[in-house]
Amino acid sequence: TLSCVLPILLIYISSFTAERAITKNGFSFFPEEWSVTAYEMLFGQSLRQITTSYLNTIVLTVLGTVLSLLILTMYAFAISRKDFKLRQFLTFFAYFTMLFNGGMVSSYIVNSNVFGMRNTFWVLLLPSLCGAYNIIVLRTFFSSAGTESLIEAAKIDGASEFRIYGQIILPISKPALATIGLFTAIAYFSKWFEVLMYIDDRELWTIQYMLQRVMKDILRDFDLETGAWCGARGIRYTRYCDDMAFSGEFDPAEVSRLIAGKLWERGFLLNGEKTRAMSAGQRQTVTGLVVNERLNVPREYRRALRQELYFCRRFGVSAHLARTGAASEPEGCLRSLLGRVAYVLQIDPENREMLGYREWLLRELALLHSGERDS
Repeated sequence: TLSCVLPILLIYISSFTAERAITKNGFSFFPEEWSVTAYEMLFGQSLRQITTSYLNTIVLTVLGTVLSLLILTMYAFAISRKDFKLRQFLTFFAYFTMLFNGGMVSSYIVNSNVFGMRNTFWVLLLPSLCGAYNIIVLRTFFSSAGTESLIEAAKIDGASEFRIYGQIILPISKPALATIGLFTAIAYFSKWFEVLMYIDDRELWTIQYMLQRVMKDILRDFDLETGAWCGARGIRYTRYCDDMAFSGEFDPAEVSRLIAGKLWERGFLLNGEKTRAMSAGQRQTVTGLVVNERLNVPREYRRALRQELYFCRRFGVSAHLARTGAASEPEGCLRSLLGRVAYVLQIDPENREMLGYREWLLRELALLHSGERDS
């Protein structure tokens, strides 16, 4: 339909729009100024590198999605069977990984030193094959799909477990497989951080990581010039994507004029609304994070999240939704809270209060999926 085509058309038109025009007027179907700078930057890279990166991404997405669905469905089918002796143990084995995570450092050590997968294709494929949450979702689907009578009938006819799995369970599970498969495919297609962590060989880059490198290299000469200017004046300069930070003793107006001029020469504009000059005694926030002493999220954010979690835990999620007038379902509310808690823990992984709330949220979601909890 037209509503699906127009956003895609806007993306294509925007790719031919000058940066100054987008900054000044926003995105438009009829841009004020046309430009092919984006394509010059992209195809200024090696065409072979683009082709290789695309091929790596396609192979990773297809192979990862197929293998992930195969492993997830076999695991979920096994623990959905009430006559399976290890059902409780394997369910807890998967659920335990949702409660406790070793973190980035331990994952890096295990993948690199123990399994020796650093700088190989397998480090992008294997660690993401079997997600505990997807197992729980599929197990719940298999348990509630009314498969017990079909399995009993198939056993009477002499069908083996693999035949039951392949010819009965999988065909009636197409909706669940399509949903989990879509999420898995998007996750594999979007991989770039794992490439940044583990991969040095350009032949193993994914297209997402290559685009990240292109975006970073756009202002490479800008960084060199600005870094040299700041270094000569004892100013510390850092940049991540479109966020720049300057620290030291300097005149903010002078730095702003210099940066605005250098950006203008390259077809960019300095966003005055986001430009801030903060003194040493002032609370300093960069991209939503307090960075004065210990890296943390703002106090107001933590206080609001803590109040929401306390109310949900004491009076129930449905009561919280009724109080706030939110239109979302209990599961959507729990997932939103879990994401916000994960954000806090990403910045402050030793926050015991948030660790406790994460455990409670995961337990509530598991109970909700199993049908033991209505809200």
